[in-house]
Amino acid sequence: MKTQRTLRSTLAIATLLAALQVHSAPLGTGFTYQGRLNDGGKPANGTYDFVFVLYDSATNSVPIYSGVLNDDVQVTDGTFTTQVDFGTDLFNGQERWLGVGVRPGSETGDVTELLPRHQLSATPYAHFARRAAVAETVASVPWSAVQNLPPSLSDGVDNDTTYTAGPGLALTEGNELRVQYAGSGNANTVARSDHDHMGSTWVGSFSGAPGLSVHNTSNGSIGIVATTGGMGSAGDFRALSDFTNNAAVIATGTGKARGLKAVSTTGEAIRAESSGTAIYAKSESGGNALVLDGGAIRVPGAGFNTPTTVFIHRCTSANLPIGSGNHITIIDHPLCNNNPNAILFVTPRINYTSYTGYYTYDDLAIAWDAERKRWLIINTSILDELGDFDVNDSFNVMVVLP
Repeated sequence: MKTQRTLRSTLAIATLLAALQVHSAPLGTGFTYQGRLNDGGKPANGTYDFVFVLYDSATNSVPIYSGVLNDDVQVTDGTFTTQVDFGTDLFNGQERWLGVGVRPGSETGDVTELLPRHQLSATPYAHFARRAAVAETVASVPWSAVQNLPPSLSDGVDNDTTYTAGPGLALTEGNELRVQYAGSGNANTVARSDHDHMGSTWVGSFSGAPGLSVHNTSNGSIGIVATTGGMGSAGDFRALSDFTNNAAVIATGTGKARGLKAVSTTGEAIRAESSGTAIYAKSESGGNALVLDGGAIRVPGAGFNTPTTVFIHRCTSANLPIGSGNHITIIDHPLCNNNPNAILFVTPRINYTSYTGYYTYDDLAIAWDAERKRWLIINTSILDELGDFDVNDSFNVMVVLP
């Protein structure tokens, strides 16, 4: 059997006069709800949970505030008092209706909505009225009603103060201070003098001229310095280009000056990656296109039959063609396959610990096999037996493409 509950209520709030006293403590946004609850036709006793919901009409099913839950409110002989706080933003002068739901304090299920809803009168709107009254009063105060003005403002115009423009500023005839902008940009904001551009990106289109130029004309000076910390392969200075025939970095040395100098104490002086040409070096008037002053040329991953510029060719049963007398071994490498114009540098690689003195590699030759479209290493020694290649014989190979 469904229990019938009824509610009679009144709304009370601290006197409005106290809210308007300038020196009193600030008034909170909650208001006091007093009601009388009957449960099963008799005055209720015990604790009850109340849910307060705010609507903009008496019948609209969609609330404008989903609910304030007050748990375990004490009800004695049917009467109770509790605080309800919806804040002030919802009270903007429009009609508001208060919905109330209730359940016994010992339960956790749905609440029973008590109808009809209560239309809120002007008392909770003291929050809105208080703000509006203050704003209206301040806006309507005439200049002449302001007391203790300094003499220079007695006529309502500040025309007795002298203004001076400091560095980077300009002062107009109307005492307006303006920033003196420098440069060719169009920004209308001022940057700090000690700002940096870490993480910034510049994008633009400027045909026929560099996107960024740095000129330091002092002897022994440096144009750009870029440093980074930590570990990994990220470079100190990175330049990207995504158009054919464009260069990410162009370094030009005038006269005997170096076009590009890269120095590293323990790591890599230059790392270049590209799906096309990673590094293009050109010297005019008989200069050096590339100079290595100390250190080795490192080819990461180079080894036996690797697809790198420098690799070790190892003789196998597959690359010693049958019927050749074992004096031919076929080089199968992606950088020189199908390319008769490739230039190969080949040297024998001998295991000294097993060296017997019977190798006859003095007559090695490199030949292009047009039928196989492969390069061959040929032993042209007249000593037939000593001129044979054996499985696991190895050769150092470097490929240069014209």
